Amino acid sequence: MITVYLLAISLVYTPVPQEINRTYLSTGYVSGHVVEIELAPIPDAHKHKNFLVPEAASAFREMHAQAATEGIDLFVQSSFRSHKKQKQLYYRYGQSRAAKPGHSMHQQGLAVDLRVRKPCYNKPGLCKSLEYWWLKRNASKYNFHQPLD
Repeated sequence: MITVYLLAISLVYTPVPQEINRTYLSTGYVSGHVVEIELAPIPDAHKHKNFLVPEAASAFREMHAQAATEGIDLFVQSSFRSHKKQKQLYYRYGQSRAAKPGHSMHQQGLAVDLRVRKPCYNKPGLCKSLEYWWLKRNASKYNFHQPLD
């Protein structure tokens, strides 16, 4: 599933049972409860140090590499968020654009927001990017889905 907010695309990873490699521990939240989660880096052109849980990070790296071979740039805008960052976004944008702190898929290390960098194909009342259409066709192959479309 791919969420489009102006020039952003959000994806949420659906975990599948398998062994995961531990790389980095952080405090996350699941249903409002503090949990310790493992995080792994994902490709990021601007070195903002974006992370997902290892299983999702591995799937994202595979998807990112495949997209690149097809000329699609999956530019990461945001991924794992601290409680402080989620709180800031919630108070800045409200519940229509940000999840309540402690209840965000970003705080579970399962969500990534992508920025659209290619021009859109315009149709009456609709502007979807090349990245959007690529993700629409391919994201589910890597267990990513769009929470809203």
